[in-house]
Amino acid sequence: MLVIAAGIFVVLCGAPASAVRAWIMVLLHAASLYAERREHGLSALCAAAIAMALLDPFVTGQLSYQLSVAAVLGIYIINPYMRYALEVMLSHRGYGRSLPRHLSKRLYALERSLRDLIALSLTAQISTLPITAASFDELSLIAPLSNIVASLPMSVLTVLGLLACLMGGVPPARSLVFLCGDLLGDVLVMCLSALSSARWSTVSVPTYGSALGILLLAAMLALAWRSPAITRRSMFRVLAMIAIPLICWYLRCRYLVPARLVVLDVGQGDAILIQEGPHAVLVDAGPADELDDALLRNGIFHIDALFITHFHNDHYGGIADLAATIGCDQLVVAQGSTEYAPIEISAPAESMGAWPPREIHVSDTVGFGGFTLTMLGPEGEVDGLENEDSLFMLVEYDDGRRHMSALLTGDGESAELAAVIDRWNLSDIDILKV
Repeated sequence: MLVIAAGIFVVLCGAPASAVRAWIMVLLHAASLYAERREHGLSALCAAAIAMALLDPFVTGQLSYQLSVAAVLGIYIINPYMRYALEVMLSHRGYGRSLPRHLSKRLYALERSLRDLIALSLTAQISTLPITAASFDELSLIAPLSNIVASLPMSVLTVLGLLACLMGGVPPARSLVFLCGDLLGDVLVMCLSALSSARWSTVSVPTYGSALGILLLAAMLALAWRSPAITRRSMFRVLAMIAIPLICWYLRCRYLVPARLVVLDVGQGDAILIQEGPHAVLVDAGPADELDDALLRNGIFHIDALFITHFHNDHYGGIADLAATIGCDQLVVAQGSTEYAPIEISAPAESMGAWPPREIHVSDTVGFGGFTLTMLGPEGEVDGLENEDSLFMLVEYDDGRRHMSALLTGDGESAELAAVIDRWNLSDIDILKV
């Protein structure tokens, strides 16, 4: 019955590689029982993986196949030790004598189930890290929590789906089951979306991510192989060794950054970061859905001011990302352009408390640390809707020992650039943003 039910489930799923691998392992499990042989999960996994690769060599290039095999491999090898470590770390003396015994036992059973679920999630994440880091250049920090949130609803949705299939001849009943599934699915997606949109729900692990994943997996395999006894004190020491460098990294990124001007990679668009110490200014925000990753890569926790050079989407689209994550103290636009700002700018700015914006005039300056930003154009009031309305800003850095200058031109074109050079008698700069 288990083999048949699992086979039906694989067909209904569309036979993805991960489900086929699981079904083959169920077949091998049943075969070992009928052959009166001892079941061995690791051998079943290897046999299933080899069988699939022989039947379809191209399956080895599918991400779902790789993740499925790696996750189950980790569950067999690492998970028992992970469960043991969490049990030692989270152990306590029970729920006290004030609770009835049956309630205390149920609470303990629930706690154990949650602990096992966390261990399973962490195990799968660690064992697949070399693959995910190489594929996505990022590491999820909320996967264990997301798996806890999703575990029960996903089980219920699976049952509802199977019931709906069985009720094919009773349309009203099937429609009711589908409605329940839709409602539960919407709630689940809403919860998981809220978790994934949180700042630092993922961290970037570019270039060296796969090497880091392999080292971490090797360390876990070594621990599982040796299985040393652990104490709560030793576990907290290990956590402290991890936490202290992270705290130092945060302090460095938030308060001790050396002076720098960074042109952020946001695809088609502009976003230029100017930073020193605890202060950071952003000139333009790039297109939508690109800015957050760029700020994450550079360890940005705070933006003092956002300058929007003009109202084209590839210069302001990322303001929604900024509002949803770290926020911004002040929005700055060209003189006279506030009333023409699109709702895609005003709504996120208002949610950050940065609306109405400050309108900057020619020759106005903004200073922080050793940086000075001077507004060079355009002259007079503009609506900010065309390239020729772009802010021209001279960025200068001088700490008494070093000097740097850059001219940021938004999308200003040759006529506007020539006018600014003549008006301000600019003779020499280090960097020109064209």
